[in-house]
Amino acid sequence: MKRYTFFLIPILMAFQLSAQNIAFHENFELPSLADSVVSTQQTAGINDWGITTQLHVSGLRADSCQVKTRATQTLTTQSFSTLGNYVILLDFWQICKIDFLDIATIWVSTNNGTSWTQLTSTEYLGTGAFGSNGNRFASNSYGNTWLPGSATAIPDATWWKHEEFDISNLVPNAANVKVQFRLADGGTPGSLNNYGWILDDITVRASISELDPPTVTHLPPTYTGFLYNVGLSRLWLK
Repeated sequence: MKRYTFFLIPILMAFQLSAQNIAFHENFELPSLADSVVSTQQTAGINDWGITTQLHVSGLRADSCQVKTRATQTLTTQSFSTLGNYVILLDFWQICKIDFLDIATIWVSTNNGTSWTQLTSTEYLGTGAFGSNGNRFASNSYGNTWLPGSATAIPDATWWKHEEFDISNLVPNAANVKVQFRLADGGTPGSLNNYGWILDDITVRASISELDPPTVTHLPPTYTGFLYNVGLSRLWLK
């Protein structure tokens, strides 16, 4: 009989990841364009938020809005379901080229928009200045990337940032969930020539359990050379 000894690390075994559902997705592309979101209209018949072909992450289009004087402009998703799911992640791509005193916030609802809850740093998984900005985005959210000192600077494709929020505690197992992006005028009235807020590839992923795989970290001791006894990790083969 030959003896072979194997050191098995359980955390390196294959994981059976839970199935996930795309509860909501909008990429602003043809043929449907922005059919799964609804924009406010400061002027009847004209959406505050509109499709742009100037900037986009994937495809050829995104949605954008420039701050309007003394107005709050919203982009709201259609209702979607998270029934049976308890891990809910919202992610999207953005460029938020607005004045520091203007307000770009994100809200969620579980009752089809009757009431709303603002997302805060508790839910934020991104790397930008969000909680420290008062739970909002602005041109200073990524240091100098969005050139906060130059109001008239024109964004380009290098400005895109991916954002993620864990909204599991706010919208689990609900039949009529909505997400709303709010852009409000603050401070000096108007946009002050800032380009505005641009959004692309808005996605909500839902699952009954963890969506992102765990991080595997090797910890001491490290075994090298010939090993003949490593406790429960020993395996015998004939």
